[in-house]
Amino acid sequence: SIKFRKFPAEEQEKVFAIIEQDPIVLGHIMNGELPPSLLSAISRGVNKFNLLPANFQEVSGKCNCPDNSGGGGYYGGSYKSSCEPCKHQAGVYYVLTSEIDKNPFRLFLLRGMDLQKRFSVS
Repeated sequence: SIKFRKFPAEEQEKVFAIIEQDPIVLGHIMNGELPPSLLSAISRGVNKFNLLPANFQEVSGKCNCPDNSGGGGYYGGSYKSSCEPCKHQAGVYYVLTSEIDKNPFRLFLLRGMDLQKRFSVS
């Protein structure tokens, strides 16, 4: 399993404000694109953060295979556990990346934000 850190309310509001100030950003997302202008705006300023995880410590996961920290291991968030995914989790990331490429709204859902609901997009 894989779990992304959900954004707290202040980070979500920053994303919403960026999109509200520049509706073209939402248009790009609706067209299946993740605009670099959004990513750079999020990563600037006092309350900067990344939409995409920068490393495996920002993502939690577990697998019961023996490849992951000796079996049944977890990665992410703790140095006691493996910080790299096993081949099964890497496969899940590959599929997840493909799905996000097809529909960037999914990345926001993984972070706890429903852009489609917020901006009445179907």
